[in-house]
This record gives sequence, C-alpha cells and structure tokens, in this order.
Amino acid sequence: MTKAISYTHPLDPLDAQEVKTCSRVCASRAADAGYRNVRFNLISLKEPRKAELLAYEADKSAVPARTAYCIVQAFPKSPVNEVEVELSGDSAKVTSWKQVKGVEPPLSPDDCSLGEKIAKADSQVQEQLKLRGVTNLDLVACDTWSVHMVPFEGRLMQMWMYYHNGSPDDNQYAHPLDFVPILDLHLGKVVRIDQPHHDKPPKMPSENYNYHRSFITDWRTDLKPWNVDQPEGPSFKVEGNSIVWQKWHIRTSFNSREGLVLHNVGYEDEGRVRPIIHRASLVEMAVPYGDPNAPFQRKCAFDMGDIGLGCCANSLALGCDCLGHIHYFDAVLNDSKGDAVMIPQAVCLHEEDAGILWKHMDYRTGHAEVRRSRRLVLSFISTVVNYEYAFYWYFYQDGTIKHEIKLTGMLSTNALSFGETAPEYGTLVVEGVNAQNHQHMFCARLDMAVDDDEGGKGLYVSEMHVEAMPDGKENPYGNGFVGVETPLTNEGSACRVADASKGTYWKINNPDSRHASTGNSLSFHLSDRFCCWSPLRVTQAA
Repeated sequence: MTKAISYTHPLDPLDAQEVKTCSRVCASRAADAGYRNVRFNLISLKEPRKAELLAYEADKSAVPARTAYCIVQAFPKSPVNEVEVELSGDSAKVTSWKQVKGVEPPLSPDDCSLGEKIAKADSQVQEQLKLRGVTNLDLVACDTWSVHMVPFEGRLMQMWMYYHNGSPDDNQYAHPLDFVPILDLHLGKVVRIDQPHHDKPPKMPSENYNYHRSFITDWRTDLKPWNVDQPEGPSFKVEGNSIVWQKWHIRTSFNSREGLVLHNVGYEDEGRVRPIIHRASLVEMAVPYGDPNAPFQRKCAFDMGDIGLGCCANSLALGCDCLGHIHYFDAVLNDSKGDAVMIPQAVCLHEEDAGILWKHMDYRTGHAEVRRSRRLVLSFISTVVNYEYAFYWYFYQDGTIKHEIKLTGMLSTNALSFGETAPEYGTLVVEGVNAQNHQHMFCARLDMAVDDDEGGKGLYVSEMHVEAMPDGKENPYGNGFVGVETPLTNEGSACRVADASKGTYWKINNPDSRHASTGNSLSFHLSDRFCCWSPLRVTQAA
C-alpha cells in the first residue's frame, strides 16, 4: 500500500512525492496487466469540479477528493491509457483505467530527446548528411515537430534539420538543411525521408549569424546602472499558492499543458472579496505556416496540444527575466519514467512601476494631484523549440487585469524550395535561408465570475461598438454618435471579430448585481488593447 500525500488546498499542484506515488501504482497496475515498455506521458492534478470547489470555498470542511490524471503508454499492447489515481485517504489507488484508441498524446521533452537520438543514429539520415558535407553528428540539430496532415499512421514526429557551423553554440537556424526525416516513436526508427530537392540538394548556407555571448565582441557601453530598490520588501503577501496584493486576491497553479493558471481572482471591497474570475489560462495556440510547397504543408504547430507550455517552461533568473524583489514559484512535472521533474523558479511574481495612475490640475489655482501606478506581475516563459513565448498577467490598482504575450527567440527557417531563387511564401533573411510566412493564434479560456459567489452561472456577454447617428431631427448637426450593445445569447452569435474601426469591446454582465450609484448591472469589460482606434463619427452634415 502506498501512503497518500497531504496538501493545503484542493488546487495545489501535485508535489514530487505525489508524482512518484502515481507512477508507482500505475506501474504496478500495468505489470498486473502484462504491459511492457511503460512510459508516463503525463502525471498531473485532476482539478475538482467547479461545484466541488465552490462548496469548498463556502465550507472548508467540504474537501474534494484528491485525484491525479495520468496518461500511460504501453506500446504495442496498450499504446494510450487515461488513468485516474485517487490520492485521498490512507493509500493511493487506481480508480479508472481506460484504453483510448485512435489518438496520440502530446510529445514530451523525453520524446523529443529520444526522437533526435533516433534520427541521428539512422543510416539513411547519416547518408543524407554526408551528401551535404556534414559528418560531425554533434553539430547536427534536429528540431522535433508533431506531424499534421499525417501521411500514414503511427506515433509520428518530423524533423527540421539544421547544422551548427563549427561550434555547438553556433546559431543553427542560419544553416538549414533541405531534407525532412519522419520517424515513428513506437517503432523507434525513421520511416520516411522527404527530399524536396530530390537528388540535387542545394548548397547549405554557410555564413554565420550568431547571438551567443561567446561570439559577441561589440557590446553597448552607454547604459548606466538601473537599480530597483524595495528596502521594506514587496507589498504582496504569499501563502503557498495564494497571493494578496493591493486588495487583489489570486490563487495560482501550474501544469504541463497550460503552464500558469489563475484561480479565484477577486478584489476586496469593504471587507468582502468580490469574485471576478473563477479560472483563467491559455488553453491552445496554433502556428500554421503558409508555404504550400511539400513537405511544408505539414508545418503547423499546436504548441500546447502538441507539447505543452508548462513542460517547456524556463527557470527564470533575477536581473533580466525578472527585476525587483521577486517571489518565485517552482513547478513539479514528470518525466517518461514517472519520476518527478522540478523546474525551479518557473513562475515569477513581482511589482513594477506602471507610470501615472491618474492626474488632474486645477487650471485656475495651478494645484495638481497625481498618483503613480504600480502593478503586480505574474509571468513565465516557455521555449518551444525555436520560439520563446513570455506570458504576463498584470494586475493594477484601479481593478484592471491585462494579459500580454511577448514573442521572441529564433525563426524556424528552411532552405529555399526547389527552383526558388527567392522565397515566394516567406522572407529571405540571408542567402539561401527562408523565414516562411506564419501566424501565431492564441486561445484563452476565461471562466468569469463577476461579483457572483456561485461561480458566474447567471452572467451573460454583450458586445459594444460605436455607430454614428444618421442625419435627422435628433442629430441636426451630424455630430452625434452612440454606443450600441448587442447581447450574445449563444455560441454561434458570439463568434466575433475585434473591429478597431468600431471600437469593439465586450461586457461580461451580472444582472443580479447592481452598481451602488447608477443602479446598472455590474460588468467587467474585455477588450483588445489594439482595438482602440475609431474613425471620426460624424455625418456629411457636420
């Protein structure tokens, strides 16, 4: 019997001992079933249902069961299994084991490392490298991607191939190779190699373009020191995964797919914490590439579903990743053996100056009142192969919440397609190197609970936009314009576009809660910060 683990809140992520407990009981169950080659794709908390969490917040004695969700692989007998492990009580036990057919789980970091090892060891791949003058496998980089538009079945992975020119620290994206191996992780071998240039591979680009500090000789010297000093410490308080700052109350968690998750976000008003968000996270992102030339029609990444932002998270460092008085949250995930993997300092919490909060000067007396704005920042950064994605949640003293995503890192480059002298579906960044057209599309899930202790069940969403009034009796001078509100009553009508020309934004309304002064129903506004331009709203009469 394996003793279950204690925890302080139902939303606390699994700790290292809980991860190991889950893998132990799953491995025992797999052995009893005669499964071999067991790999652990995922071991994570199965969050309690919303009703259970609301009941717990109302009565701390109503503690939900502690359950883990695991994805266990056992090829060939049972390739994908969804498993639930109950961790409450005196011992951990498997409560559900379901074999799932016709699907593949995300690629794990161990899968990516294994895939690169398989590709480099393959004789066909080595032969293709030799044809291009590459013999040192230590200088070969195989970027591992999931395969979309799959050409055949299997646990497939495709490799975009690159070369470190002379040093492992050289920027390989300046030296793309023109062939693409596809391997099957279940079979442990390369099953196909796409050669878009057939038997006439182009010359590999050889000019170096490096960012590594060991290659940089010309550094800026005209920046003076910038020190952030908080002699009395930060204004926030942290207890476990709970944060309190400037009337904000926030709970965090972290998982392999989404990375940072926010829970129970509320704002304190006259002693009561008024709910705003029950749960918020990024749930998917798509990066489709726009080159129809084979094999690039398959180049599309769903970075959360294919791999996961959490398992790609960086360990953040003081000075550049974060600045000021920092509180870090570690993340505990798992590897393919079922052992716990800790990412130290995966999430950064700090305060920073945010300019002027408000100001007014009485022009008659010359007297001015002004206040500085400070914001609380929760952030993490994920490296998904070539790209870095930096995610920031900002909380302001005026009740505003912002989410910002910064894209940095390196472009996923390719050799020019067969017959091209300049890329038709990309940008030539250096001779022979194509940075293909692509998009980044992010999908966030916001489970709002605006001023509703029951989790937001009575909320509705409406859209606001600006319209010019027509000329007429009510608008004799042609300068009238109004805000138009449209309730979005179903999912079909709620498929909207943020139209900057109309100043579009959305309201999450609570009809059961009224503003103390106006009597209007309370709402929280959702807007795109780039959707703030609007043309002059006048008619011909003006």
